[in-house]
Amino acid sequence: LGVEYGRGQGSSVGSAAAVAAGFCAFAIGSETQNSIQAPAVHTSIVGFKPSVGQVSRHGLIPLVPSQDSPGPLTRSVDDTLLIFQAIAGPDMNDTATLADFSDDASRHNDLQGLRIGIPRRFMADNVNTDDHKAIFNDLLASLSRAGAIIVDPCDMPAAEQLNAVRSCVFRSEFHSSLNTLLAGLKPCGMTSMGDIIEWNKSHPEAIPYGQSLLDAAKASPDIRSAQYINDRRHDVALSLHEGILAALKKGSADVLLSPMTVAAKCTGKAGVPVVAIPAGADAAGLPFGVTVYGAPGQDYAVIHAAEAIEKVIGKRVLPDFTVANET
Repeated sequence: LGVEYGRGQGSSVGSAAAVAAGFCAFAIGSETQNSIQAPAVHTSIVGFKPSVGQVSRHGLIPLVPSQDSPGPLTRSVDDTLLIFQAIAGPDMNDTATLADFSDDASRHNDLQGLRIGIPRRFMADNVNTDDHKAIFNDLLASLSRAGAIIVDPCDMPAAEQLNAVRSCVFRSEFHSSLNTLLAGLKPCGMTSMGDIIEWNKSHPEAIPYGQSLLDAAKASPDIRSAQYINDRRHDVALSLHEGILAALKKGSADVLLSPMTVAAKCTGKAGVPVVAIPAGADAAGLPFGVTVYGAPGQDYAVIHAAEAIEKVIGKRVLPDFTVANET
């Protein structure tokens, strides 16, 4: 695709690139905030981050357990559905999966009459190029012609506050969950985040990029503290109750749709399902994509909506493996 990939495209970017290149039929990524949808968008494949609790995290290194969710990276939404059906389900090793989800797995994937809400304020408006804005609006027009009902705008009441919010949740949960993992496994004698930090200080050559996140996490409030509890409640209120759920209700929308990954912060904090769909390329030839997302637990509804949307606007940009001869 003529672009160099790295951590900036999301931490599951290696897995996404492997799927895009045809090295494997699918891969499993893990998303806390954008680590499935961003790699999918940038490599022009489909990525699905399920609702937190739909797929077990047992065996994964935790980052933010209230947001962490593994999911498939595939070349089509149909493949995504197959993989999700295989990996979803309860696991006593991850009690989040014991929640009762009442989604309808047999829902028909039909675009006709599907109500698609478009959050604009601090969402689609955050797309920073005129080219991307034009592409997104053209895609909406195509969906409308195909029978979808585009509710535009379909804004989140708390969009501005969510855009500005900063909380301790990421750092506090990372500290607590990693300590729990290390205490049980004791890899190389490391029993806590503090042990890793001290080892790094003694071996600075091993951390060329420093350890600012570890230092910040270790200094963060405990997950039993009033600050953490208040911050987590605030995150959920802004992203979910006054965010995604409020927008869906306000627009009587079935799903919400955003360009690229502008909704990642919101979908991550809210723990909702989100499907990234490739939708062609921009003027520079780089992949462009959209994300479809909805209420927590409504994973099948979101997938089926994504299937219908993909049939109209889905378009992968295939990688070019041509290597120029060096002289």
